[in-house]
Amino acid sequence: MKKLLMVTVMVSLLPLGFSQPASASSEVRIKTDAMTIWVPKSIKAPTSGCSEVPVRYKWGNYYSNTTGAHVSIYDKKDYLIGSLDISANTSEVRGTLSMKICSERWLDADNIPNFAAKRGTHTVDLWIIDDGNHKGWFSDAEAKVRIR
Repeated sequence: MKKLLMVTVMVSLLPLGFSQPASASSEVRIKTDAMTIWVPKSIKAPTSGCSEVPVRYKWGNYYSNTTGAHVSIYDKKDYLIGSLDISANTSEVRGTLSMKICSERWLDADNIPNFAAKRGTHTVDLWIIDDGNHKGWFSDAEAKVRIR
């Protein structure tokens, strides 16, 4: 009877040993003092037209309402694929915004050219600047994502 009970306990604990580690998330996290963003690790490239990439964000410690964040996706040749601007004075403390990527070259609202999203490994860059900070505060962080 004790053997049966012990085997039952061992079998019930077995799945706990095979659980996914915390790093098996489906998102890449990029963190600076001022902001943390989360972007999908794998992004589906649009076959035609454009699609939206969800970018979750959370503001952290920043100096003033003039703090701004710029999130960009670049390919291996450092060509801009898509970008997103977030301002501390017009955004919530946390939220989700969409970054546009397209199957063809396109111009954004500021007439900046964005290149077609192609398959491969790309760089997501989080750039923070605060014009109101007397120290000229700036920070930059990046991570890799895959466009499939």
